Amino acid sequence: QQQQQQQRQQQQQQQHQHQQQQHRYPAAATRRPSAVQRMRERYFRHHEQQRIETELKRLRGKRPYFFWWNLLVLTVVLILTLTLYPIAPIGFSDSLEHSQVTGASGNPLVVHRNISKNIFIGPSSSDMVKLGAMFSPCLRADKKINQVYRDPLAAIEAANGCCLRQSGTVCYASTSTGCLGLQDFSNDTCYGAICCVNPADYPSCQMIPSANLPLSSDYDVCRCNLIARPCCRGLYGECVMATKEQCNFYGGYFASDKTSCSKVDCLSHTCGLGPFASTFKPDQWYRLILANFLSSGVCHYLLAVAAFTNIGLDLEQTTGWWRYGLIYMISGVGGYCVSGLFTPYQVSCGPFPSIFGLLGTLLVELFNAWQKALHPWRQFFKLTIALVLALGVGLLPYINNFSHLGGFVFGMISAFILLPWQAFGTVDRARKRVFAVLALVGLVALSVTLLSLLFTIQDFTCDTCHVIDCVDFVDGFCSGTGNGPPF
Repeated sequence: QQQQQQQRQQQQQQQHQHQQQQHRYPAAATRRPSAVQRMRERYFRHHEQQRIETELKRLRGKRPYFFWWNLLVLTVVLILTLTLYPIAPIGFSDSLEHSQVTGASGNPLVVHRNISKNIFIGPSSSDMVKLGAMFSPCLRADKKINQVYRDPLAAIEAANGCCLRQSGTVCYASTSTGCLGLQDFSNDTCYGAICCVNPADYPSCQMIPSANLPLSSDYDVCRCNLIARPCCRGLYGECVMATKEQCNFYGGYFASDKTSCSKVDCLSHTCGLGPFASTFKPDQWYRLILANFLSSGVCHYLLAVAAFTNIGLDLEQTTGWWRYGLIYMISGVGGYCVSGLFTPYQVSCGPFPSIFGLLGTLLVELFNAWQKALHPWRQFFKLTIALVLALGVGLLPYINNFSHLGGFVFGMISAFILLPWQAFGTVDRARKRVFAVLALVGLVALSVTLLSLLFTIQDFTCDTCHVIDCVDFVDGFCSGTGNGPPF
């Protein structure tokens, strides 16, 4: 019995030493946890699951203020859009319309214009620009537009003279070959330098009062009724001399108080939203914000509302309205910065960059809770499918894939900074803090870089960028949005 007792004591000592070794070197532990240990682990898992469910129930009780405010703004803006501007013809490709008007010479003139169509049941592209859609030439000066439409005006006006008819009482700008029949031609420009108090100040000079004009026929160009005046037409601020009837057919802006195109800032009238602070210098930076609340049509509005309702409603309740609102706005502005840089001549609008930012936020949320998520790879696969389908929608007109990708990247970066997270250990806490700091540095650097490039580079060229942005499924499918180089 004494020997057996000694053997038992030795076995107990060996077991105690083995347990101490397992405690010191956990990797070497091979023994199964005891029943008490397994029950304790189940208790803590259950307790943690109950705490998480309680927190989610508390968050779901919060009101999604930003979601409802955003929905109200989108709805009101759509109603105002359809009230103030006519609905463009529904279709895919643009069409050409012809008409006959009375020209400046008094003879019939055949004119034509391009009819922009909209598949989303909404206004034309030119009207969308006036409402605040993203269009880079309205944000900063554009060298290509100036070279094609603005710079040649001085040479054209210098080559023109003044064609007078009805004994010099009616006039219009024309070349000598264009002034035929019973009309008189003067080498002086209609209301040109000869009509200025100081001719050297032309075209921004003070005109001689009509009562003080000499009676010589040379000054008929200063007293005649100018029937052809500057008409701003098209999407890029093109100016032509036309009669009011002709300009109305073009759907342009008739400058009844101007005598030459060099005196009219046509791009300012094309962009709308008020004149530029400095003439001929676009400065509408706020389009980066306004475009997020503008829909290109009824179908576009319904698609956007369905998307951010399914994605954003629960996300705002779990993150809080101010975090959700900041991520939403950062994603939208960042996305339109990217699209404005890579596709400057495309008209685009809508909350889709922000919606892509919310998709990026969901991906970051899954990454932060990967250890506790139920079937994380399945959730990751669902988010990937949703992202691919949304990029496919971006191949339609008025929807910009560059803004989508930019919004997705900005949404992910801002989510690392703003999303609340739960640490699963000391290492996990340190890792998430490092990610938040790096994301903050990256967000500031990326924002400064993109804004600097957008407002300083005026002749960015990317001949193939529009290929992944809008695909011509039908001939002329993307022509109405200004997609692709216009020159």
